[in-house]
Amino acid sequence: MTTNAYDKTALKVGTDSRWSMNTDFAVFFVDDSGFEKIVETDKGVFLFAGDSQVIQSWKEYLFQSVKTDDPGLKGIAMLMIDKSDGSVIFEHGQDIQYSIPSGDLVASFAGSGARHAAGCWLRNQCAVRSVDTAKLMDPYSGGETKFFELATQTSNLTKDVGLDGLNAAFKERGMVMYLTSGQTPVSIKDAAAQDSRVKDVMDQVAKGAITLSAPCDAQLMQPTQADKDRLRDALDRLASR
Repeated sequence: MTTNAYDKTALKVGTDSRWSMNTDFAVFFVDDSGFEKIVETDKGVFLFAGDSQVIQSWKEYLFQSVKTDDPGLKGIAMLMIDKSDGSVIFEHGQDIQYSIPSGDLVASFAGSGARHAAGCWLRNQCAVRSVDTAKLMDPYSGGETKFFELATQTSNLTKDVGLDGLNAAFKERGMVMYLTSGQTPVSIKDAAAQDSRVKDVMDQVAKGAITLSAPCDAQLMQPTQADKDRLRDALDRLASR
């Protein structure tokens, strides 16, 4: 349901732009909503997957003038990158990582498409191409491939629409893949007109009772105190650079 990639050598991050949720009868998703998985700050680049509500809290936290307690790691995967040199300051919930013999990280992948992306990267060493390949192989990754190049400080990121914008896009342009009909998606609006279960999902999302996500293995992990300490130390080190 998502693919995140970071190529340390090329100093480039890439993600798909699909947000989704599973029910017992269907997979729901929306592409190209404007709710970005890559967040650029003055000093860092953050790559997120997982629960959209927690990620929204992180987006708010990262741009606070006066910092409060951080939102934590429960329900998300995170990669925190120093914008000045591309070094990884913090990682949590990454599915596949490659390092050189010295132990230095050269590439990192997270999400349901991580295996496909990692295999592509080994052949081509391109974060964007690896995400594009994962979208072809993984039905839960999709939409426009977003990127940020640290060396040039360029990207195709848009002004973030926030969680409200994501939910609005889901209501207007969301799609449903019924588990009994293969992987053929249908419009959520059309489905809701005929299926009360779909309408109920739309209503629950609108009320904030359930949230879309960029699903990853980290959502099944319980952050430890050591994880929390590492995160706090990483945030302090980034702030001091």
